[in-house]
Amino acid sequence: MVVAQRMMAGPPLLESGALPVEGVGAAVGFESPATFRHHFARATKTSPSAYRRTFRAS
Repeated sequence: MVVAQRMMAGPPLLESGALPVEGVGAAVGFESPATFRHHFARATKTSPSAYRRTFRAS
């Protein structure tokens, strides 16, 4: 349940582009960027970087 809440907090930060992917992972509570990437890819079927390229605010 905590992971799901962290995953819900990640996309808006990725879309804003204000933080690097590593910073987004830390901001939503993951101890390592690899753990954030793993859970994000598992939940969304795409990487955080690919998500950012697709949905980045202009």
